[in-house]
Amino acid sequence: MAETIKKIQEEIIVSLWDYLNTFVNKRYRLRETWGKRSEIADFYCKGKGIEIGASAYPIKICSKESKVSYIDCIDRNRTSDLKTVKKLSYVHIDIIDEMEELSHIKNNSLDFIIHCHVLEHCKNPIGAIKTHLAKLKKNGILFVTIPNKNYIFDKNRPLTKWEHFIADDERNQEGYSNADMDHFREYLRVSTNYKGDIEKEIERLLKDDYRPHFHVWDFDSFYDFLLRVNERLNNAFVIEHYSENRQHRRTPQETREIIAVLRKR
Repeated sequence: MAETIKKIQEEIIVSLWDYLNTFVNKRYRLRETWGKRSEIADFYCKGKGIEIGASAYPIKICSKESKVSYIDCIDRNRTSDLKTVKKLSYVHIDIIDEMEELSHIKNNSLDFIIHCHVLEHCKNPIGAIKTHLAKLKKNGILFVTIPNKNYIFDKNRPLTKWEHFIADDERNQEGYSNADMDHFREYLRVSTNYKGDIEKEIERLLKDDYRPHFHVWDFDSFYDFLLRVNERLNNAFVIEHYSENRQHRRTPQETREIIAVLRKR
């Protein structure tokens, strides 16, 4: 009996915490956090987890109790010439896997998953979030950053509509759909201002397994996207943190990214 009462009390506390988090995030989302990506991740990401697509810029997790494995669809140390050109030091890849599948990771096995500037490259962002939540333990953390399209080369692209995300989630995602190809064209025409033969350039990009920004968001639209995804997934997570991070770079144009921390219910 005492154990049952204790369990009920814990559920009430968790529910109240969930409500408080939702209330605070809706009204007091932070517009700027001034380069705090690693600090925020270090605060939330404890235990055993993975970072997807870290490339040469992995998140620094300082906790000695935390263990991070690195996953990517390719090993850039073996395939990329950017390492030589830009003298980049890529992380050691522990597992080769697709971000939207994570077929080598058991369900309910991870304390956290991190991916920065990766979700926009996914053909099906809703499906990717669904997959990642399945790999997390209860109360596990999904740490996500994406670029704010208004501050990068995508600034002239229209925001991706919710109906488009739904269509992507309901479509068989093997290979590239007509909608995916339209994103290639939009990326080349609007983001890169490509003046050559777009169809031939798409062929070249596909051969190199290049994945453009299939979808774009700004600060408000990504938050709305997360709320809608959560509703679609029957309130599978709580938004623990939501902010915009100014990235300091040696370029005249300032860039900003959006940071979202989701906790699995």
